[in-house]
This record gives sequence, C-alpha cells and structure tokens, in this order.
Amino acid sequence: MNIECTQLLNDINAHLHSQYDVIGLGDECMIVTPFLNADTAPVEIYIQQMGRGFRLSDEGEALNQLFASGLTVEGNKQLLDSIVLIADLNGVNFLNSELYTNVTANQLGEATIKLANAIQAVSYLVYKRSHRTKKMFEDTVEQLLIVNEVNYVGRYGIKGRANQHNIRFYVNSNRNVLIEPLSATTVGAARQKAKAVAYKWVDLQQVFGDTYKYAVVIDDKNLRRRNAWDDEALSALHEYSTGVFEWSTGKNNLIDMVAM
Repeated sequence: MNIECTQLLNDINAHLHSQYDVIGLGDECMIVTPFLNADTAPVEIYIQQMGRGFRLSDEGEALNQLFASGLTVEGNKQLLDSIVLIADLNGVNFLNSELYTNVTANQLGEATIKLANAIQAVSYLVYKRSHRTKKMFEDTVEQLLIVNEVNYVGRYGIKGRANQHNIRFYVNSNRNVLIEPLSATTVGAARQKAKAVAYKWVDLQQVFGDTYKYAVVIDDKNLRRRNAWDDEALSALHEYSTGVFEWSTGKNNLIDMVAM
C-alpha cells in the first residue's frame, strides 16, 4: 500500500515548530528531521502505515553508525544497556537492532521528536570510545537540566533564513527554548562568541519570530571568566536574546523559563 507522504508531513509539522522534509519510498515515507547525528548528518525516520496507525523506525541506522565507528552491542553489555536506557527514557522500543514506535495519527508529532531524540542519543554513544576528563561549562548546564527533570534535545539542528544552526540545547516541552551556554576567559573571545550567538538568534528570528525563546547562559564561575564579559559582549546578547542568565545568579531564572 502506497502511503501519502505529503499529507503525513503536514500532520507532523502541525505539531512541531521546525520544518521537516519528506521523501516518498513507495509503501513508506522517509522523514528528514532537523536533528543531527554525531556525524552531523540529519536524523532520518521511516514511517509505514499500519492499519489505522503508523510505525516509525530508524531501520537499524543508529546501530549501523555505531558499527561503522567500531562499536557493536555483541558482547558489550554496557553499550546494550545504554541503548535500552535511551529507548526507555524516550518512550520508544529497541528490538533486533532497531529503534521504533507504533502510534496513532494524533501522536505523530510527539512520537517523531521522541524517536529522533533517541536516534540522536544513540549515535552520540560513539564518544564512549574516548574519555574526556575535563568538564566543560555546557556539561554543567546539561546537569542542571537533568537534575531539574527538564526534557531537552542536545545539539538541535535548525535552519534559519540564511544558515543551518546547531543549538546546544532545545527544550521542547511546549516551552520552545533554544539555549546556548557561553564560556570565555578573555574579552576578545567573549565578544566573538556573543556576536556569533547574536547572529544565530537574528537569523532564526527572521524565520520563526517569537515562536522560540532564545536563551544564553554565561559562565561566570570565577573572576577571570566573569571579567571577560564586558559591556560590548553583553549588549549584543541582551539585544537579541529573550533571556541572558549569569550562572552564579541566574540558574533559577533559567529553570523558571524552561520548566513545565
């Protein structure tokens, strides 16, 4: 049975705030999402109509990517447990090397996000091969979101008017907040990072307006990092951001913005 991919895409986009693309493949559709895998390629989801419902699947591509990077679940219980945990946390299934979920039509939007998030998270397991000992500021911000049980997507890909952007965190639980953590130890670096983020926000606002909230978290955990953020850098951020939060005093305000 051929599936009407255009109508299916309209049904999905009606639930979401980013445009997804679709390719018809006979009895199934391939949805190209704005989510990015660890190799920066878009996450792709295959959808088949099953009676009155739909089956969404990655058709084993997430595990194929791990295998191509030298990782396999065979004889690797830790890796297998990590994949099962990711599937459980996102409310999808993992069986026979495939991430999938079965849903009704009115669940398509939410299910697409959850499955894409799971596929993306599994692809990032490739970094379990390396051991990063230095904790980054973005890790600290991520831990804050986790502790406060904030549902988020990491490294969220989204197309602005001129460019494709990779946003460090996207909180999608009807809050639609894009979050960029920024850390610098010199005034020059802070100004450069502030202008880069300001450009992201301007480019995205050209397409989405106030559909999203645009948040920045500044690392001011010590005097050197605090002094890096001069008036020029802060002015650029405040002009184009919905909220600018200094870590030492603004953590709770950030959680107020993103929490349910």
